[in-house]
Amino acid sequence: MWALKFRPQYQPTFGFGKIFWSSVDRGSFKSTPIAAMKLANTSALLNAFQGLRFCASSPLRQLHTPLRQSLKTLDAIRRPQNVRAFSTTPSMLGNWLEPNLNRKKKMAKGRPRVATGGSTKGTTVIWGDYGLRMTDHHRRISAKQLKMAEDTIKVRLRGQKYRLYKRKNCNVGVYVSGNDMRMGKGKGSFDHWATRMAVSQILFEIRGRLHEQVVRDAFRLAGNKLPGQWEFVKKGEPPMVGITKLDGVTLEELKRPRRHIAPVELLEASSPTTETLLDAVHGPLHFQDIVHSATLRDNASSTISQKAVSTQFSPPNQAASTMALIVDKHRPRSLETLTYHNELSDRLRSLAQSGDFPHLLVYGPSGAGKKTRIVATLKELYGPGVEKIKIDARVFQTTSNRKLEFNIVASVYHLEITPSDVGNYDRVVVQDLLKEVAQTQQVDQSAKQKFKVVVINEADHLTRDAQAALRRTMEKYSPNLRLILLANSTANIIAPIRSRTLLVRVAAPTHEEICDVLAVSAKKEGWPVVEGLHKRIAEESGRNLRRALLMYEAVHAQNEKVTDSTAIPPADWEALIGQIAKEILEEHSPARILQVRSKLYDLLTHCIPPTTILKTLAFKLIALIDDGLKGEVIQWAAFYEHRIKTGTKVIFHLEAFVAKFMRIVEMYLMSMDM
Repeated sequence: MWALKFRPQYQPTFGFGKIFWSSVDRGSFKSTPIAAMKLANTSALLNAFQGLRFCASSPLRQLHTPLRQSLKTLDAIRRPQNVRAFSTTPSMLGNWLEPNLNRKKKMAKGRPRVATGGSTKGTTVIWGDYGLRMTDHHRRISAKQLKMAEDTIKVRLRGQKYRLYKRKNCNVGVYVSGNDMRMGKGKGSFDHWATRMAVSQILFEIRGRLHEQVVRDAFRLAGNKLPGQWEFVKKGEPPMVGITKLDGVTLEELKRPRRHIAPVELLEASSPTTETLLDAVHGPLHFQDIVHSATLRDNASSTISQKAVSTQFSPPNQAASTMALIVDKHRPRSLETLTYHNELSDRLRSLAQSGDFPHLLVYGPSGAGKKTRIVATLKELYGPGVEKIKIDARVFQTTSNRKLEFNIVASVYHLEITPSDVGNYDRVVVQDLLKEVAQTQQVDQSAKQKFKVVVINEADHLTRDAQAALRRTMEKYSPNLRLILLANSTANIIAPIRSRTLLVRVAAPTHEEICDVLAVSAKKEGWPVVEGLHKRIAEESGRNLRRALLMYEAVHAQNEKVTDSTAIPPADWEALIGQIAKEILEEHSPARILQVRSKLYDLLTHCIPPTTILKTLAFKLIALIDDGLKGEVIQWAAFYEHRIKTGTKVIFHLEAFVAKFMRIVEMYLMSMDM
């Protein structure tokens, strides 16, 4: 037993199963109970006594443990030792997607966070060799988005030896009513965890035996899953203050107070006088660093001339026009500027000018110009206010309490939605959103029409339940609502909807019409008109005008001089599908299926539709096999296309089609050997 050393002013008295500590008054001999606790083992009892500071450990125990830590209180003993309170570094032993302490505790909002500037914390790679850094403004990222990004990195780096570091942890609780709710009914119930990412902070780091290009690709795929803009960084790169890299400039120089300098608007940027003034303010730095530092801390016009600033940065409208694709830059904005199907344009103009505008079902092949004609028709209906659009994010809740995030492109006069993006839950979006829009009247009382228009993209991909709900909405709310459905075919549209809409077919443009559009775009861009190249592009595009314009721009981007014999580069996703088809024919084994699966994942992460992948792969395979197998391959391709539309895991059905094709070829080769 351990020897206890009691203080003289305390006296223990033993009772039934308890020990009472009393303090003895010398004058009156009265005893006052101080603490009462149940008997336990010796070591626990000793620790409890030491925590209450009633006794100290014996010299014998101190001899056995000379390096023993200082005494701990009862609260310190109960607290987990692997978690630091108020720590910004995630614990390696816990879950980085939620905090370990104070789970689901409603925190007070407090004062808003004000960025004072001058901080380089968290902007450099510390543990790994490469990192993923945010280049956008401050954002709040949910734990679900972080988990998707982490899973994307793990899928891309499957089979590699590496270690992934997470620099942020989710410690911000988000509630149903929003964190901005201060009083009243409160914030509601807990919804999910999130984290706050500041500008230029690093989220992920990777260390291991990995090629730089592989890590770049993994971080690129992860950045596509996260909101905002991200960049790839290496270890050793300079830190950042805001959006400015401290390359050759220190933090103290950025924080140096502003000095009064004489105006230099009349001086040239390359004159020696200007260089002397610049050196006087910021020291002997590079011109690019000076411009970035001045825009961050001071007004650029007080240190450098307006001419020098204009040489570094182009105006926003000019930069937007130079970076836009020609398929968007030269898109017709009105019915008068459309170059083909003039009779159809006249019919749409007469419908817009009439007093009774019906529901429309516009169908035709991809790239025929359906969307362009609808936007031009809306402009004929309401005027130029249709082009002032914004993107709203809405959240819909299903009967199973599942939340659906949905984006809406809207103006004052119309809405544009794609319900097929939410899969089998499109009925919820159609019911709730259209009912909400139809029950409200037009805000602009001076508008030409008193109803709103809802444009539904990919209407042929809607489920049967969603189409039934759409039919009911068309009947009930027709005075305040008009629907324009866009589809590639009417085969998947139910008969009640077809009977309640005016069918408008937009045929694909001919080869001559595509050549005329390419010639007009070439004149606007200042490119030479090469008729032979235009004809080849029109033939290879499959009468798809959008694809023809993209191919035409890719040819001019990769070649300085364009002739009739210039090679037309295929799309990257088409080239990858062609490579997959060749690999499937070369080897029929589970290992080859595993290799094909990773490439199919890459196509899906680049937002290539699964039905497009399946159709293109089937056509590539049909061109490489004998005629006796083509019918069976087409049959199974149609079977798995139906499975893709009815199922939820797309990769399962794509991989099953690959395995089925390998089985068909193996059976065919075995029958030939026999």
